[in-house]
Amino acid sequence: MKKPGRTLTGIRVFVASLILLAIPASPAVAAVVAKSKSTSVSDLPAGPVKRTLLDAQRAARKTPMGVELIARPVAEAMAAMKRAADARSAADQVHAAMLGKLAAQWAETARFVVKAATAELAAKQAAKKASVAAEKLQRARALLAEQQARHGRLSSQLKRVEQRAQQAAAKAAEAERKRLDKAKGKKRRSKSTKRRGGARR
Repeated sequence: MKKPGRTLTGIRVFVASLILLAIPASPAVAAVVAKSKSTSVSDLPAGPVKRTLLDAQRAARKTPMGVELIARPVAEAMAAMKRAADARSAADQVHAAMLGKLAAQWAETARFVVKAATAELAAKQAAKKASVAAEKLQRARALLAEQQARHGRLSSQLKRVEQRAQQAAAKAAEAERKRLDKAKGKKRRSKSTKRRGGARR
């Protein structure tokens, strides 16, 4: 279970990331973005900012847009890191710390942008799978309805055949009964005739 403090911190970072992305890039940052194509994040000094940016780039490569998705926040973070290094060289520790925090904020922004893009991609894939599953379900239902209709037709045909067979059997039994009755009548008449003939003698 996530702690409330961590959740609030994440929300603050996310809101701050949106605010930072809404700020137009300065000409200096635009130049850094262009230069970042030849400058690698790997050239940054080791630390949390570098790790976050490298993780964000690895995740961004799995998205359709690739690392271009986070070109702006990466360039902003690298620019802030360079300015922080310059401030430290000038013994300006206060501004160096502020610029370091800014670089960290831009690195988190890159991470949140990739996370949002990944979530959107996953949602699209899930929607596509759901659509395919719904289409398969619809086809299955149509096939089931067709099978049920065919079963109903076959049941009706079988019922008619059984009725005809019962009627034919009943007719055959009635014909056999009549034949037997007729045969018995002939036997009785024959015996009666013989008895009358014997009596006359």
